[in-house]
Amino acid sequence: MSLRADVAALVALFHKVKFERTTDYRQLERVIWWLRFGLRPLPAGDPDRPLLLALLGNALWQRYERYDGLADLDEAVFRLRDAVDSFDPDRDRRLGHLSDLSIPLRSRFQRLGNRADIDTAIWAARQAVEGAPASTTPAAALNNLAHSLFHRYEATGELLDLQSAIGAALQSVNATDPRAPERALRVNVLMMAFTSRYLATSAAADLESAVTAGRETVAITPLNDRMRSQYLSSLAYALQLRYRRDGNLQDLDEAVALSEQTCVTTPDDHPLKGAHLVDYATALFARFSRSRLRADLETALGAGRAGAALLASDHPARYLVMHNLCLMSTELFEITGAEADLAESIRLGQQAVDGCPPDYPDRSVILRRFSMLLARRGGPDDFSGALRYLSEAAHVRAAPATDQLRAAREWGVLALNASTQAEALAAYTRGVRLLPIVAWPGLGREVREQRLASFDDIVSAAGATAVAAGQYATAVELLEEGRSVLWSQLLQIRADHAKLHTVAPALAARLDQVRHGLDQSLHLDQFRVG
Repeated sequence: MSLRADVAALVALFHKVKFERTTDYRQLERVIWWLRFGLRPLPAGDPDRPLLLALLGNALWQRYERYDGLADLDEAVFRLRDAVDSFDPDRDRRLGHLSDLSIPLRSRFQRLGNRADIDTAIWAARQAVEGAPASTTPAAALNNLAHSLFHRYEATGELLDLQSAIGAALQSVNATDPRAPERALRVNVLMMAFTSRYLATSAAADLESAVTAGRETVAITPLNDRMRSQYLSSLAYALQLRYRRDGNLQDLDEAVALSEQTCVTTPDDHPLKGAHLVDYATALFARFSRSRLRADLETALGAGRAGAALLASDHPARYLVMHNLCLMSTELFEITGAEADLAESIRLGQQAVDGCPPDYPDRSVILRRFSMLLARRGGPDDFSGALRYLSEAAHVRAAPATDQLRAAREWGVLALNASTQAEALAAYTRGVRLLPIVAWPGLGREVREQRLASFDDIVSAAGATAVAAGQYATAVELLEEGRSVLWSQLLQIRADHAKLHTVAPALAARLDQVRHGLDQSLHLDQFRVG
């Protein structure tokens, strides 16, 4: 390394340490300036160039996180790619560059939604994990792998990604010293993954693990840490979920207080300010649903609108914000009866429908709720539009099967009310066909029984609609199919597994191992605190 590059690197590291201790972004600007200064004289083959490139890439990403400048994010990806592609005689250092590369790629996927970015982020983190010596546990790379897998699951609903994310996150957390400053970040990733799996499986243990992990992250994070607001937000969300499950108002009040604290402590020009305001609005709206206090609703609407105004127009989650504002505005209409409030609800709902990608898991719920608004307005084209949206909602294959099933049920009810019997039968038939997926064998027996019981009206409605249409054989078929879901699954698994043992015993044995592993990860995860 040249003398100039050597001095630049040392000064940059000095300012980096000051930035990490003070969160003074003027120090980060000095880091970036000195690293650029040090890189200029270094030729492409200089063995120290990859390190300076990686340091610059990480610093640019940190500046992006604060100021939301897409140019910083793109350059961070470019610099870290250059560091990975350059020759580095230090093998462990190159693995670190691979792990670091996954971070801005993941951020860019969250910002722009380009699938190639998250796939490459997973590849880079996995390379860093697999390249580590067998005698070590690469906690940082495992955390980056878990975080990237989690975000791909959030976009695709692929449960295998979520399972893998939890496995990697557990390894990362358990390999991190309880006193290490990076522990909070790693526990938070595990917490988010547990929260998502609770949403997918309704396993109570996952939600309790999420709350436990969330409390740890908040407890061990200094008050001036730049990540603290995100940890507060994550814990608030988990507490809201627990409130929805148990109805304990103390959880909801704590969630509202944490969300408000998040907003107060986040600077107005911070790129996450809008998201935190939206989260605060969501928590207040949940409390309004319980208390029916108009003050909570109006404060929620104010915070939600302010948050939406701060979000970038191309923010990938903007459609969700519009959807939540639509729900709040609908409640205001229920109080005031003003047509202007209903019109505002429909305007917001249409924005949510138009902005939600067709293959996103959230689309089914958004379509279903918007269709109910159209039916409520009852205009000349509203009923046909509502039926069309409900039909689509019942067939969004990326959505949870329970969401598709709710849409099918409401589709059938609305079709009967509109006297379109054939469409009602199609809706209820779709509902019956979804029951085995809603109660898929990977869930615990108790959860499967609860889910089937909550949708038992669909089976009887399907039979009754088929009888009314004069399709008696179809009625018998639907009733039989709907009432024997668990028994049919048991027979099918036994028959298929026995046949597989006969045809390919090694593959059947491997299937047994995988099934056992999935059962363990779904129900028996142990989260070690401290």
